[in-house]
Amino acid sequence: MAKIKVGVFVPYSGIYRNLRSDFLNGIDAAIPEALKRDIVFQLEFIQTGGTKQVEDAFRKLVLFESVDLLTGIVGTGILANLVQSINTEKIPCIINNLGGYMPIETLASPYLFYNSMHLWKSEWAIGKWMQNKFGGIPAIGSHVYDSGYNLHECFRIGTVASGADECRLHVLKLEGLQGFADTAPLIEVFKHEQPSHVHMILSSKEGIEFMNKFYSDAIADTIPISVSPFMVNDDDVFDSNKSPEVFNALTWDYYSENLENTRFKNDYEHAFDVKPNVFSLLGYETGLAITEAIDKLNNNRPDKNKLTEALSQADIKGPRGKIAISTTDFNTPQPIYIRSAKIDGDNRQIKNEVIDVVNGIEWNDKTLTSVRQGNHSWLNPYLCV
Repeated sequence: MAKIKVGVFVPYSGIYRNLRSDFLNGIDAAIPEALKRDIVFQLEFIQTGGTKQVEDAFRKLVLFESVDLLTGIVGTGILANLVQSINTEKIPCIINNLGGYMPIETLASPYLFYNSMHLWKSEWAIGKWMQNKFGGIPAIGSHVYDSGYNLHECFRIGTVASGADECRLHVLKLEGLQGFADTAPLIEVFKHEQPSHVHMILSSKEGIEFMNKFYSDAIADTIPISVSPFMVNDDDVFDSNKSPEVFNALTWDYYSENLENTRFKNDYEHAFDVKPNVFSLLGYETGLAITEAIDKLNNNRPDKNKLTEALSQADIKGPRGKIAISTTDFNTPQPIYIRSAKIDGDNRQIKNEVIDVVNGIEWNDKTLTSVRQGNHSWLNPYLCV
């Protein structure tokens, strides 16, 4: 069989410095050794993943490199500008991201396949769960960067699903283009308002600073808190020895003992001697999809139409369960894990323990109308690439 050329969009992330290797190692861990000799990966750097950079990379990979399949990490907001080109060239494309935006109808395409951590969905789930547990009037704290996504609105709608009448939003100002925002004002406003529970959506240095201040302040003993899951990664180290309960939600549990997750962790850690993260997981699931699609070529020459058809019929089980990547139906079957992050022992490291498993909301639910009508052009250099 002639070699199959796979183009890969590779962005830069100031937070995930090893994003490139994490994602590619995940793909590598999923593809059988016998199949690797039939695949050529053509990497294309898209800088921070802006519209022009992605479109330029698309043209180069498709028109100059003549790849048979595209994959990589691209923001959902950027995809809306790329769909027409994907449809025109009729090239199968598996896009991955963290899911800061909820997918929308304009992304539907027989050639576009979408694999995500669906953060918008886990935000809804933790909002509903926290409101059900603590009731009252909750509050959300964020930064101008992170407030541009659908995350805080999905959290708010989740609290409404559990009976909240209102949810207060507090956003830190942007201190200069690349400035650092002091998170102390959020602590002070929460002390003043005394909300029934607080949810924090922060990235990078602001997230670390807030968590250290929260852990060291008496507010940690009086106000329940939930956070974006990437504010409390396993093995993160904090300054305080206090161990309040910090809730968060994610569509993947690293510690899950299901067969596929165990295989993924063992294969990845054996091959690369490092713990996989969410980008490793997305790469692995993409590698499973690529493997299944190529297998259906039955050693015939690369064919974009056949690869597209194979991906549209993909029936794959991965570490999170069944993988649903079609954009003609954005519904996803993965459960959402409600986790409690605690400081583990004297090393002050975070460990997340699953305390509940819940179902999420689907993108076309009528209660999400305000999300679908929101801004989908936010350019954030932080978390949700």
